[in-house]
Parts: sequence; structure tokens; C-alpha cells
Amino acid sequence: MFGLITILTVTGIGGEWEISEDVHESAAIGLAVAVGLHRLGLAFHTVPQYENIAGARATGFKTGPIGSGLSSARPWAGLIVI
Repeated sequence: MFGLITILTVTGIGGEWEISEDVHESAAIGLAVAVGLHRLGLAFHTVPQYENIAGARATGFKTGPIGSGLSSARPWAGLIVI
């Protein structure tokens, strides 16, 4: 998704050529499909597991049994992924 957003931005800013319009349109459709599949996956995980994954992403906290959490947090690991 990050790649598609980058392509959309670059082709949207410098869209003077016909090819960039085609690439921009294809990237927009690809991003819409990726977002739709992502939301579908979220729904398929949330419903059978009874977990509020979207809420956990927004707040950073997830409920569960005591002792099932991470033994140590590594906030810098998330920055490495990005």
C-alpha cells in the first residue's frame, strides 16, 4: 500500500505525460482493491475471533487474558519496519 500511495503521489504531481495518467489510474484502482481486501481480512479475523483489532490499532491496547501480553515492548522495532 505504501508503494501504491507513493506512485499515486508522484504521478499525480508530475502527471504531464499520457503514461503517468495511465499509471496513476491503475495505481488508484490497485489501492482501492488493496484497501478493500485489507478491510475484508480485518472482518474475517474479527468476527470468528471476537477481537476488536481495529480498536487495538487505534488505541494501541488490546484486551486479553492476564499473562498473554508481550514480555517486553520494543517501540523502535516499529520504526525499522516503516
